[in-house]
Amino acid sequence: MRIFTTHFNAIATSALLIASFNTQAGAINSRTDLNNLLGSNQVIENFESFHITSQTRYSGGPLNSETSLPVLGNHLVQPGITFQRNPDYALSNAGYRGIDFNPSGYFGSTSQAISGAGGSGGASIRNDFQILFTTPVNAFGLDLLAYSGFASAGIISVYDTAGVLLSDTNITGSVGGTFFGWENTAGIGKVFVHDTPNGNYIQFDNIGFGVKPVPVPATVWLFGSALAGFAGLRRRFANA
Repeated sequence: MRIFTTHFNAIATSALLIASFNTQAGAINSRTDLNNLLGSNQVIENFESFHITSQTRYSGGPLNSETSLPVLGNHLVQPGITFQRNPDYALSNAGYRGIDFNPSGYFGSTSQAISGAGGSGGASIRNDFQILFTTPVNAFGLDLLAYSGFASAGIISVYDTAGVLLSDTNITGSVGGTFFGWENTAGIGKVFVHDTPNGNYIQFDNIGFGVKPVPVPATVWLFGSALAGFAGLRRRFANA
């Protein structure tokens, strides 16, 4: 009975490990934490696959790896991620509406970045902005860059793959970059960013995303130990 109990406990422990992995969700506090979490599974979009010297605007719909822009061409962003304006968000004026590619040095940025743009009027129309993950993702992080000399603040909303809201977080952007990250082992489907009224808009850079590696060795060892114990227990009963 003691052998049975020992190996039953091993199975129960491994099940708890898997359950805890499957239900883990929450904020990722730093770029280092994101790197450690995703390891070699991380894909990074830093908007450096092309070179621009002045702001370039795109208003032709979703931006993904297949989008082609005059002069810049296609494959401008990594596969598995799409950037778009929120199609359900009403435009409150007749201003420009699209995505801005911003060069290094633009309003204090030290690298190329992107942002939403909405023309004149309340700043909240600018970053009615979505980041969609089109491949499996359960963790991501990005740098929020302020426009130098302006207050940049807003709300970032994270949704699962079924469109269920996971988190609303007040954010601020700094010239050097403010990191924001989130994990949800059940999956992340999209990130929605919008400014607070008159808060000016925020640029995005260094977006890392991917699937957190499953801790297979520990669970396999526990299951293997349990199965080996049951096999030994079966032989004991067979020989009795």
